[in-house]
Parts: sequence; structure tokens; C-alpha cells
Amino acid sequence: MYDVIFVPLKNDPDDGALLQHAARAAGAWAGAPEAGAPSQARAATPEPSVKKVPAVVPGQSEAPTAATAPARTAPKPTLILAHAVHSHARDATSYLRADAETYLEEAARPFRDQGFRVQTLVVEGEPAEAIRGAAAESGADLIVMGSHGHSQVRHFLLGSVTEAVIRGSEIPVLVVRPGPA
Repeated sequence: MYDVIFVPLKNDPDDGALLQHAARAAGAWAGAPEAGAPSQARAATPEPSVKKVPAVVPGQSEAPTAATAPARTAPKPTLILAHAVHSHARDATSYLRADAETYLEEAARPFRDQGFRVQTLVVEGEPAEAIRGAAAESGADLIVMGSHGHSQVRHFLLGSVTEAVIRGSEIPVLVVRPGPA
């Protein structure tokens, strides 16, 4: 499981797919197995026959039962929803930053409602460098990014922020391609 998942958003329709995959990576999106739940492949495999003997702690009259034992649940990972702002005009940067902050807060709300720790972050600069730097600085274990699947010619001429992040980051990157419209 990941402790910190960094999700750079672009404020476009594909962000929904990125957020869904980030939540799945965190093991908490509707339809995703809960942390510790058996996968379908494991569920089909019979459990080995092992006799479980409850442990009694010194000073305790009997072993804890499911009702008396403290629940052990793994904390949900922190999601960092980010947006890179790149402009050479100061006024445009201020406007873009304010717009990005509003968008990120709206995107964070459903995750906070589910009990996630969510941080929002607007970074300035060339997008790939800003994303790599912010993800590393935040201690991210995973970066979840989108890929538009541009043609090879367009990709060659324009490059790709996702590809630049992959090539320059030591943090694993999960690339999500949006489904058909």
C-alpha cells in the first residue's frame, strides 16, 4: 500500500479517471477491495488447514475475541492533488493559481468525505519539472498521471509532460489512459 499518492490534475474531463485510479491504488474506491480483503484469485483458493490458538496475555483472564480485540485498520494514504501553473505573465499566473486552488479544493472534497487525508498543492513552473520536484518533496510513493495517447508525430513535435515525469522521476508513475468518450 502507498502512504502518499501524488496526483497532478489538469482541470479537464480526464481528471475523473485519474482520481478513480488514485483511489483504487489507495484501496478505497467503490468496487475496489478494501485493504486486506482477499482478491478474487485468493478467494477461490482454499485456505490451508491451520488450527488457530488464541493467545492469552499475562494479566488477562482470557484471550481477546473479535468483539473485544481492538480493530486494526491501516490508515488511508494521503492524497496530494496538485496542479502545475506555467505562465510568463504575472497577472495570468495569479489568475491561474486562484482558479487551480478552487478546482483542487472541489476535487478533494469527496475524498475528505471518505476519510482520506488530502492536501492540495499548486506549483509554478515548467510542468514536468514542477511535478517531479513537488512529488519528491512531498515524499510521494506513487504518482498517478494521465496520457492522452496523442499520435506519434504530435508526440514527437510537442513532447509529453507525462513522459518527462516518467523519465526524470525516481518515484513510480501510474499512467492512466482515458477511456473512449
